[in-house]
Amino acid sequence: MVDQKQNTLEIQWLRNNPGRLVTHYQYIVEVTVAKFILRGFFDSGEKMEIVQEINLRLLESKMQKIQEHFRGTVLLRTYFSKVTYNCCLEICRQRQRQATLLSEDQLTEFAESEINAYDQLVIRDELLRLHACIKGLHGTYFKGRICLKGWIRFLFNNQDIQFYDSPKTSEAIAAIKANMYEPYDHLNDHQVNALLTALFNLVEDKKTEPDSLRKWMINILDHFIVLLNGNPPVSAHSRSSLKILLQYYFDWQEKSVNI
Repeated sequence: MVDQKQNTLEIQWLRNNPGRLVTHYQYIVEVTVAKFILRGFFDSGEKMEIVQEINLRLLESKMQKIQEHFRGTVLLRTYFSKVTYNCCLEICRQRQRQATLLSEDQLTEFAESEINAYDQLVIRDELLRLHACIKGLHGTYFKGRICLKGWIRFLFNNQDIQFYDSPKTSEAIAAIKANMYEPYDHLNDHQVNALLTALFNLVEDKKTEPDSLRKWMINILDHFIVLLNGNPPVSAHSRSSLKILLQYYFDWQEKSVNI
């Protein structure tokens, strides 16, 4: 974990010695390029060529832009990672490279077999992108997270509903505990949405129907698919593949794996 002292030192390098910062962050450049190679954008033999091309772009123009636009709202290495990622995308567009798109078939194959270290990196990268999508729900994060679990019939736990727990919601929460703390694949979408709508209506002081929640969820799912697939495309997700990816996501969270 990066401490504030280290981040402050890196910011000083950005201002006074950007070349040293690029050297210090070489591992970020190499890891980012490696991820693009795993996705099929570049051949493995091109790695050092792409790394050097990114270094050149950084030193010739990108570092100056970072100096001008970095405001310290995130760690500098986080900001640098995004710039490096965008450099890779620029190179892909210029070379008109297409990725080997992560799809439902691949995710199903991963789930049914022992995956190697490279496939694990691909899944980890996809989970990080999904995590960013879910975090991007902001004010509706908790609601969205619960709905996503319900959509894939993932078991609920106390942590999921503690944000909503109050005397006012006790009956709705009791119904969720009775139906969704144990396997509930036998429930259809309307039944799941009805249980969740009863809770959200109490919290939000509304009288919406389960179908409204269904439509809200469809909009979120379709938005996630657009974000995950990207432009240029880096994945080929559908709602079916998103279900598999969400299963991975919540499994990893249950196991307390840092993603």
